Parts: sequence; C-alpha cells; structure tokens
Amino acid sequence: MKVTRLLIMGCMALSIGFMACSGEDGMDGDPGIQGTPGTPGKAGNNGDNGSDGVNCWDTNGDGDNQDSEDINGDGEFNGLDCQGDNGDDGNPGNDGEDGIDCWDLNRDGIGNLPPENQEGNEAEVYSEDINGDGVVDALDCRGEQGEQGEQGDQGEQGNANVIQYDWDLSNYGMDSGFDFNILDEMDISEQDLPNYTFLFYLVEAEDNLVFPVPAIIYIVNGYRFVRVVYVEEPNNINEVGDVFCSFSTLSDETAYNALPFGHFSSFRVVAIEVSTVINKNGNSSGDVMAHLKAAGVDTSDYHAVMAYFGLEE
Repeated sequence: MKVTRLLIMGCMALSIGFMACSGEDGMDGDPGIQGTPGTPGKAGNNGDNGSDGVNCWDTNGDGDNQDSEDINGDGEFNGLDCQGDNGDDGNPGNDGEDGIDCWDLNRDGIGNLPPENQEGNEAEVYSEDINGDGVVDALDCRGEQGEQGEQGDQGEQGNANVIQYDWDLSNYGMDSGFDFNILDEMDISEQDLPNYTFLFYLVEAEDNLVFPVPAIIYIVNGYRFVRVVYVEEPNNINEVGDVFCSFSTLSDETAYNALPFGHFSSFRVVAIEVSTVINKNGNSSGDVMAHLKAAGVDTSDYHAVMAYFGLEE
C-alpha cells in the first residue's frame, strides 16, 4: 500500500513538471514547390447541329410553301411576305403659324401707314409704307436704289443676224440639180426676206472643202459648172424664196446628170442681214457685197466670211 501511493504521486509530479516547461508555437515553414500541372484532358465531341430556323413567312412552321403564305400575292415566298399591313394614316398636324410679312417691321401683322394717314390717337410715329404709295405690301421690302455703276466698255458688234443653213446632200446624186425654199427651211419671214443677202456654197463630203456657187468645180472626171438661181419675186411657176442649184458640162452647158451619190455633203446658205454690215462698219449703205469687198473679204472664200463675222465654222 505504501509503494502504490508513491508511484501515483511521482506521476503527478512528472505531469506538473511538463506543463511548466511548454514554450510558444514556432513560425510556419516556407510553402513547398508547385507541383507539375497534370496533362489536359481530351476535347469533348461536337454537339449536334441545331434545327433550321423557321422562315418569317412560314406561318405554320412546316417548312413548306402554302399559297396562303404568299401574303403579297407575287407568286414568290420571301421576306416581302413578312411585311405587315400599312398602318392607318396619322391625324393631320396643327396648322403652323403664319409667317411675318417682309414689310411688317414691328411684327404686329398690321400695315402701318404714316401718322397723317392713320386713324385714332395711338398712331405709330413711323411708317411701314417705305415707298410712300399709300399701300403696305411687298414693294415696301425693296432696299434703296443703289448707285449707278460705271459704264462698261463698248462690246464688239454681234453677229446674231448672220444665219447659216445646210441643205443635206449626203444621199443626193445622179441628177442635174435640186431645189428648196428658204422660207421653209430658215428662220426668216417673207417680210424680212428683202433685208437679207444670200451667199451659196457646196461642201464636199470627202475633204470637207467648201466651194462657192456659182463656180467651176472639178467633179470626178472633169470640170463642171454649178449655178444657182434665187427667186426674189414670185412668178407663175416659182414662189419667192425658191432656190435652184444645177450642174452642167463646162463646154456646152448641157445638163450634167452623172453626179455621184454622196459627192457633196451639203448645200450651204449664209444669210446676212443688211443691218449687220451697217452696224459693223457704221455705213448707211445697204449693199452687203460692197461692204464685204471694201473690207477686203473675198465672198468666194467661205472661211474668210465666217472669220469676218466672228462665227465658228
């Protein structure tokens, strides 16, 4: 019994000794090295394709075209059949306010006249009748008359009264002559006809050469004489303004009936009003040919005539 008690006491003393010798917890150690990543897994299989969508016009969603789904009735099935009906028209908007008249300086909608022309005791001290005609209207919106500008330099004499006309000969040939009426083809009245002098030319098709008429012209296989008759006074056969052009042999002036088709492109008429040369030269004489000769213009040279009047060819 004595020995047992000592053992128990010894054990208690040892337990108490250990409790008295315990210290504070130590610091955590450094983290360990990161482990190697594992191998990626295999990609999964692709999913199944989704079902096709339903067309907007396929009202029953069966994928087929029914006549009832052709909404616009054009025989086709497309997005046009998906349009809804037109909506109802909206209500009209309110009318805008009237604008201000240009003469309404005080924007009161009333045309104010000078005080002596106004009624009542509340007459305005100013007037909107700017031009003083007793009426207030758009004429009062004009600004003051500007100062007159300096006079410009005298312009060159115009050539509006020199007229050119081409009678088409591109399909003409195998004949001894042709005719037409100036009044039917040119913008000249019968009353004005005596005021014009006419120059006549033939234009060759191949080289665009311009020959005066009357003249001696070489045509294909020999020289031929070309003449023109212009009717100034009517008679039992011809009317005023008729023009006749004829071809003949040079030796005996017999009619020449073998003019090749298309040899000439046109028969050209240049009409010169008498007033044109009068204004150009300051001379009261009405002789156009005399004017041109005095100016050194050779009327047989079409290009010289055009250059004199400043006309483009």
